[in-house]
Amino acid sequence: MAQLGEWDDYDFMHEVTHMFSGCSISAAIKLTNSSLSNLFYCSGAKKFISKYRLGDNIHDCFHNETSHSEDEMLVDFCSFNLTNRFKCLNLTSQCVQRAMMMDKLYGCEDKSDTLHFGNCKTALDLNCQFLRGVYSPPVHYLYRENCNNVSKLLFAVDEETDETSCDEWPQSLHQRYQRCDGVWDFNDGRDELNCSNSAVSYITHDIFKCSKNEHYCIKRNTTGSGLSCLPVEQAGDNVTDCTGGTDERTTVCASASNYQKRFFCLSQNGCISVLLVCRQNSICPTERDDICPWFSINDCKPELGEDSNVYFQCKNGTCIPEGGCNGVIECYPYGEDEWLCDMAYELKPAYSRKTLEFSLDILDAYPPLSDPSRRMHHDIRMLHPLPLKATAATTKLLGSAPSTPAREKHLSWYCNRGVQVIKRHPEGTRECLCPPSYYGNRCQFQSERVTVVFRMDTQAILVGRQQQDAIKLLAILVNEDNIIVSQEEIIHTRSVKHFFYLKYPQLPPKRGNWFVRLNAYSVTTSQVYFLASWLFDVPFSFLPVNRLALDFTLTEQETCQTLHCVHGSCRKYLNSRRQRDYCHCRNGWSGQLCNISNTCLTSKCVDRGGECVSRYPSDPWPICVCALGRLGIDCHAKFNPCGDVKCRNGGTCIPLDERSLRFVCSCRQGYYGLRCESISARVTVRFASDLIQTKKAIPVAIVHFAELKGETPGVLFVQNRFIYKKVSLNKHVAIFNDNHEYLPDFVLAQIFFHPGHVDYYLAAIIKHQTTFNYYTNPPVIRHRLTNITTSVIPSNRCPDVNELLDNQTIREFPLMKKVKFYQHACRLSQTKCFVDEVHLCFCDRDRAADCLVFQHEPTTCLIDYCQNSGRKVHLVHHQIRAAMVRILPADG
Repeated sequence: MAQLGEWDDYDFMHEVTHMFSGCSISAAIKLTNSSLSNLFYCSGAKKFISKYRLGDNIHDCFHNETSHSEDEMLVDFCSFNLTNRFKCLNLTSQCVQRAMMMDKLYGCEDKSDTLHFGNCKTALDLNCQFLRGVYSPPVHYLYRENCNNVSKLLFAVDEETDETSCDEWPQSLHQRYQRCDGVWDFNDGRDELNCSNSAVSYITHDIFKCSKNEHYCIKRNTTGSGLSCLPVEQAGDNVTDCTGGTDERTTVCASASNYQKRFFCLSQNGCISVLLVCRQNSICPTERDDICPWFSINDCKPELGEDSNVYFQCKNGTCIPEGGCNGVIECYPYGEDEWLCDMAYELKPAYSRKTLEFSLDILDAYPPLSDPSRRMHHDIRMLHPLPLKATAATTKLLGSAPSTPAREKHLSWYCNRGVQVIKRHPEGTRECLCPPSYYGNRCQFQSERVTVVFRMDTQAILVGRQQQDAIKLLAILVNEDNIIVSQEEIIHTRSVKHFFYLKYPQLPPKRGNWFVRLNAYSVTTSQVYFLASWLFDVPFSFLPVNRLALDFTLTEQETCQTLHCVHGSCRKYLNSRRQRDYCHCRNGWSGQLCNISNTCLTSKCVDRGGECVSRYPSDPWPICVCALGRLGIDCHAKFNPCGDVKCRNGGTCIPLDERSLRFVCSCRQGYYGLRCESISARVTVRFASDLIQTKKAIPVAIVHFAELKGETPGVLFVQNRFIYKKVSLNKHVAIFNDNHEYLPDFVLAQIFFHPGHVDYYLAAIIKHQTTFNYYTNPPVIRHRLTNITTSVIPSNRCPDVNELLDNQTIREFPLMKKVKFYQHACRLSQTKCFVDEVHLCFCDRDRAADCLVFQHEPTTCLIDYCQNSGRKVHLVHHQIRAAMVRILPADG
């Protein structure tokens, strides 16, 4: 056997994995049918493993040294229909693990797992929903990426890609979308002239001193300095004027077999990467002498290490690691570390082709900029903030702890995963405080437990129940006899994931089926009111450690008539897919039919405003869910973390969790912040009387606050969504953009006239003004809007695109093909905007269409509760509010 020191990390872990691979479920254990459906049988090893462990690059079915692990040898993982798998679009038999999406080695061979919109920063971002598998867009690229001669989609979907059917795509859009994207799309490069805020622009105009119609150029075989400027007329004329053919970059080396080789090396009579010039001594010496005659391979070696061969030496002798080309000028004053780097756009992220931001300049503001109702706020931002010099205080590690005495270090192992404390009596004796996952006098035993991770959304109609209400959750672990063995209380916090343990009893050993039940209560400083319950099965309950990951919504709970509850009422679990009902018992009663008295009858918990929950009929210390500001086994103790807290603008301090003495300021409408110190932006909307002729009110209206983000161009993000019922016409409604000081770029109104008639309207197009003050560094001053008054009028309606396209054939095209004909929608009508399944599109002043990805029809309604031709609408926005609204037919 090899010595341990001779093994590399992979071999060692491989052997350890095989050693413990037998610690799975033995085939001798009796399993239920529901458990078997989630398991895979290893025929060689004669054991079961979870189907979710198939194809995860870990050998779980290991049998012996000569056999292959069959869990990794399967070909068609798609046949298992696993939720943690992504089905590659162009490969019918390849399903990759979602954790491996976008991985170069284990991702989809067709790269379809990389086709997403924007970044994944919050749970509601489209890319996060795509990665989790809750949203699959009908298109796989941005509108502006159509017909730009750069293939985004490497395979056809419905016989269509982004570069097919481009005959109807206007040439004017080519010029608009390709201008200043960092890559020459015209032979003379005129689309990249006069582009501000880039290293290329700085080099061209500030260093080479070229005019607006010239490219910077390093001339070949010059006796003096080769730095010069080349008129745009001489670029792309099939005559090489600049070293490396940089002025003929769309023809010279454009057809090279390796697309990364764009620089023509005369001495090698071939194409190389521009990153090899002036960075390695043996590459292209003729051109190197033209561009960087000061270059010496020996000057930077001692500084960067003998093994370093990728660096750039500045004219002033400074050595730049990684070879520069990062979009930042590091060689002063000439910026030579960024020369010609735009020719390496396939290799350097700083120079990759840019997808240009949607510009509001092509649209007219609404209400107009001259409208007196527009309230401005001056937001001063520095264009070039001065860097802060490091000080002794800033270099100190914030997480560093004081040194531990040698004696304490020696005993640090004593409590395993726990914390050691020294008792006063008997003096000097040690005791271990264990985390929930361990127990024993030295925390040496691991607890059998269920780890619960959940996030809860709140229905919009419940959010406004009471200003000073909090929501408290009681999580309990129960067996099949409905006996509670473990519990945990949580104060619900919006947009936060909660994490806790529920422990199984140590004795007797657990058996049968187990469940986690969650009770939700509305809690004030004086009373506790029961709201609803959820019941979740614990899968594989025979395992010592289990995990539940939950995502659910608190809605109004429905009653039922299926159970005869003697001292209670029949209710439905909110997550009931099998119509499981239960009896919610009055205080002092328990049992499946609320016919067994318990010790809550004599508890003082209820007298102090709490809710009593008995673990079993004779429980001497029942669970007491206390009102805010009280704690203890019967809510006898008071605590007040709000004593010195002053909530501003009429806010009220509410005590929350006694374990950390946390509190929250419950703010009045229109205010937010830790102390209600900030004012939310507001839009006052009037719905015109001619929107609907037959009624005096709109049945349902949803107002969307949507913004553009520079780091994700082409996507419209929702800041907030608010729902209103029975909105009166011709009256003003004040709507606050909660938790945002300024108004976003767009305010949209989605009106449900009846289930089959839904329209979008532009309520506001907000163009924040920008001015410059050149006397202070200089800063840019943005005049941002905080308050406007607007009207929703018929002329601002955004119809479905099919209403505007008069050609039936075009209307029936697949969406990826139909979008290339959207220019007809603008030319054939005077509409300002229109929508399809994915986009919100605008018609600009030139009657050209430009579209943004906008998820205006959320797909998170898993169950349709609506009857009588009603329509479901599930709203979830960045403030984690949700509403399932039932829109009835006109005759209802």
